[in-house]
Amino acid sequence: MVYSMGGIGGSGDKAIDNSVSNNQSRPQYKGFSDYQISILQKFMAWNSNPNEAQRNQLAKKVGLEPKQIKHWFDNKRATVKKKDMKEDNKALCAARKELITENIVVKKILKMTFCESCGGPSFPMHEHERFMQKMRMENEMLKEKIEKISTLLARYEQKEISQLEFEHTFACLNAF
Repeated sequence: MVYSMGGIGGSGDKAIDNSVSNNQSRPQYKGFSDYQISILQKFMAWNSNPNEAQRNQLAKKVGLEPKQIKHWFDNKRATVKKKDMKEDNKALCAARKELITENIVVKKILKMTFCESCGGPSFPMHEHERFMQKMRMENEMLKEKIEKISTLLARYEQKEISQLEFEHTFACLNAF
């Protein structure tokens, strides 16, 4: 028994053959006609998930069963989703590779920027030694300043100097 799959404008040459031959237990499927696919694709562009009434209307228009229309749309949505996921995956893989490369470059730059032993800026050894000497001198000056301010504050708290003397001396210390 042969059922025509051709709809309006369909060729009718594509059919499902329900006769059971030698080792076949399922009917042989012949694909949809170009006309049927064209109509379904146009509708898919407009609405990818038709309701039952729309499926029935499409089925009448293209000469198929509503169940076939439902399955075509289910399969098409799955195909589109799979294609979109592949494209997204490719884009994410490319972005990941780009980030890995950028990360490697940044790590190399950071390694060159900081001294591994002290964490300070990276310089050639002779410049590094000068930098460290300068930092030691600055550290000593700051320690002296802290000591002077501490002494001044202690004298003020013990009322050895007036508030005016304290403010004037403190301003002079901060000027340097």
